[in-house]
Amino acid sequence: GSCTTEFKVRFRNHKSHMRLGKKTCKLASHFVNLPHSLQDFNFVIIEQLRTCENIDINLVNREAYWTSQLRTLNPHGLNKRQEYKSTNRIKYNK
Repeated sequence: GSCTTEFKVRFRNHKSHMRLGKKTCKLASHFVNLPHSLQDFNFVIIEQLRTCENIDINLVNREAYWTSQLRTLNPHGLNKRQEYKSTNRIKYNK
């Protein structure tokens, strides 16, 4: 079972913003500012949490871990450190 389906929403929003030329986040800005098309965009699921217990804490911890391991923080990648610490994060334990 899955705790969330929010990835579908986030992915759809990213694609829409890229198509419309909106610079709402680093990813969309990157695609708008440099000559890219949606065919240049792909993703790989690298981990799936098997339990919904403590989902918010676990998601933040795993995102921080993978951001560090894959060196996706600016200037090496498009992520900003504040993204996984943001108070605007989607909360799954409501």
